[in-house]
Amino acid sequence: MDNILPELKAFIENYILEHKIKNVDLNDLNLNTSLDLDLNLFDVDIDLFITDFVKAFNIDYTKFHWKNYGYPDENFTISLIRSFLNYKSDWVKRFAHRVYKPRITVSALQQAIKTGVLT
Repeated sequence: MDNILPELKAFIENYILEHKIKNVDLNDLNLNTSLDLDLNLFDVDIDLFITDFVKAFNIDYTKFHWKNYGYPDENFTISLIRSFLNYKSDWVKRFAHRVYKPRITVSALQQAIKTGVLT
């Protein structure tokens, strides 16, 4: 499996720290990391993240539409899991993935960097 590009990893880490997004394990960042479930980016936050991403990497996003992924609305159950359970543990992550299907992963962003187009 490919490794995450260092500049993409740095961008994600800086974004999470700069915007003070809580309950995120940056040590476990990989290509299968979901933007919504693992990085806790939902609703407006994920729109801002995508906007900053395409600006930072000069990506063409004219063909991007949320209908390809499904718009990541915050789920009440996921909020409870994040609040009361340790999301860093494997069994909690597996449980969360059963309750909520992640919409978009870091691999889609890395592919966009390589091709120059986010679809």
